[in-house]
Amino acid sequence: MQGNINGISYGFIETGSASSRILIFLPGIGAYKESYIRHIKAFTHYYAKMFILDLPEQGSKGSWQIGYMVENLAEFIQSIDSSEISRIDLAGHSAGALAAISFLANYNTRVEQRLSEAVTSISSGTAIKSMPSLEDTGFATRKPEAEKIRKLLLYAPPDSFDHVFDRLYSIGLAGKSEEFVRKMLNIVVNRSMLLMGFFSSSRYFRFRLDRSGKPQYFRLIINDHIRFLKYTSEYLTLFEVFHFMDKPEREKLAAILAEKQILVQYGSSDWIVKPFKKRIRDFGESLKIADSIKLVRHKFQGHMLNHRFRADINMNAQMVTNPGVISESIGFINL
Repeated sequence: MQGNINGISYGFIETGSASSRILIFLPGIGAYKESYIRHIKAFTHYYAKMFILDLPEQGSKGSWQIGYMVENLAEFIQSIDSSEISRIDLAGHSAGALAAISFLANYNTRVEQRLSEAVTSISSGTAIKSMPSLEDTGFATRKPEAEKIRKLLLYAPPDSFDHVFDRLYSIGLAGKSEEFVRKMLNIVVNRSMLLMGFFSSSRYFRFRLDRSGKPQYFRLIINDHIRFLKYTSEYLTLFEVFHFMDKPEREKLAAILAEKQILVQYGSSDWIVKPFKKRIRDFGESLKIADSIKLVRHKFQGHMLNHRFRADINMNAQMVTNPGVISESIGFINL
């Protein structure tokens, strides 16, 4: 079923369960609601309702960035919360997982803007000239919308956008025309997935090319490619910011995260684990920013897409629908 609240699009499943718990799932960048139906259906017995939110530029409010996902999530929880709900669990894949944990830290658009003013993009990566004051941005403060949140199920969150959209490529493409970027994404990503759609029998996966003429990354429509590429080249994830913070601020953030139970599942074939020479610290070390975070590494889980396969097969190859990941998730939900 589909719905819309204040411009935020979502899909949802009412399970008929007597549980007073709900689940909210945030997709990865370019992925769409239908990509995760099979995944969340595995949790039918544990929640009364399950929601999958659309991303900005895929139907929800704002241009795509993590900060807008954080703010959309807060607004969505405000809209659906009631006395009948005793517990809210958050789940997310890739950028959606990053947005879910960023929500707890209130890493919103104001924080992003403040940090972007202090970031310098250089050939060896991204460096902060000096850590700016985030005192009036709300960062690392407890949000009232997070009060009922108990558990986070995070699948392969990126510890750095440099391993998702290489900053050198992002900076280079930002200087190209919109038409050039559109054609490049179609060649590298979209037409391969479109071709394999002809061989898909699953009703959940219906990929198509957008007719707006805008650059498209899977199902993400990029309305302003220069803004998008500038954002991805300068963005610092919560995990990166944590290691730049002074010790008192790190302890404050860790205390907020420690109030929740967090499970991170990632894997050995993930391309965000691959570039060891570019990585300042071990991937697991980067993600372990609070004692409450449990890390589980699965063989082959990751972002490695095979363009010869259709979308649903890729989702399984990335272990989002893999039985081992589902089993680990259910055990965590029931703790």
